[in-house]
Amino acid sequence: YVYSKNEMKLLHRYVLKETLLTTMLTLSVFVFILMAGNVIKDILGLLLSNVLPFGVFFKLMSLLIPYVMVYALPFALLTGVLLTLGRLSASSEITAMKSTGVSLFNITLPIFLLAIVSADVSGFINFYYAPKARTEYKEMRNRVVLDNPLNFLQAKRFINVFPNYSIYIGEKDGNELKDFWIWELDDQKRVKLFLRANEGSLIYNKKTQTLLLTLLDGTGEHRPDADPEDLQDNTNPVVSFQKLPIELPLAHLLGKVKARKKANMMTVNELLDEIEREDLVEPMGEKSMKLRMQVHQNGAMAFASISFVLIAIPLAIRVGRKETMVNVVIALLLAIVYYFIMNMASWLSQYPHIRPDIIVWIPNVVYCIIGLVMFRRVNRY
Repeated sequence: YVYSKNEMKLLHRYVLKETLLTTMLTLSVFVFILMAGNVIKDILGLLLSNVLPFGVFFKLMSLLIPYVMVYALPFALLTGVLLTLGRLSASSEITAMKSTGVSLFNITLPIFLLAIVSADVSGFINFYYAPKARTEYKEMRNRVVLDNPLNFLQAKRFINVFPNYSIYIGEKDGNELKDFWIWELDDQKRVKLFLRANEGSLIYNKKTQTLLLTLLDGTGEHRPDADPEDLQDNTNPVVSFQKLPIELPLAHLLGKVKARKKANMMTVNELLDEIEREDLVEPMGEKSMKLRMQVHQNGAMAFASISFVLIAIPLAIRVGRKETMVNVVIALLLAIVYYFIMNMASWLSQYPHIRPDIIVWIPNVVYCIIGLVMFRRVNRY
């Protein structure tokens, strides 16, 4: 039996529809997971502290989508192909198609076309859209924080947005505070200093980007540095104070302010211009190599859609499992190995003489070679 032209179109449409639907579902899940981690880390504390209005919060969330899409899109396509072809192989649909004389390449042609489209979309996101969105995200978050710095401290609520501090205020009237409690924590989150004041005031220093707390009429207790929880050996009893200033920096919330953008916040044109300037100072130096690394990493991550598909197609058919968990685990293992090798290359950016910008392409090369070998073998049977 030979498929007619219309039947081949139906076959291609069926394979494309199944793969595309599965990929979109997995993409939504991965984007949600990656966004949740960034939201909890970056802006959830600002929302709970009433620093971010809900409208700005959701705007910032939307600006995170291009940033996480850099990683989510290739991984979603990899998982989608494994799930789709794994199910088709387990139900012998792939075997039935090949028995009519249709080659594996012809069967999976829509998937390769989908991979090419995915690589193009990823390239646009990685080189242009994600850096611009990341820059706008940083600027908007910092602007909101600096416009409302005094909103960090709210009455009758524990505030944990400052590193190594936990704060509680009984009452707040503008800049005036009453019934103020503050716990300074060590790296293991153990209380090493406890302060309580009846009154206090709050001032924002725009020049140093710090909140200056001035505590009045209070007491303090310093715990042992070796073991803050061992109160029996506490040689520092409770002391009283009339006035005590404390500075709370906002720098960790805003990120380090630099005159120049980070490499991952530059578009490809900005990166190339910056590389040209750095090469005038030190050709192929460490700074220049870090910029080159970003260019090649963006390109390699975009091409990952193709290399992932190339290895996923024969692997899914060879394994032939329709269980979702099995295919997700396989996709996860492939992604972990890929990103681990790429991160190893980024660690070598301080050694420009070994060309780590070229090393970032090794995972794609390895996956493509393995994929081609496996594809050829699977196509024989």
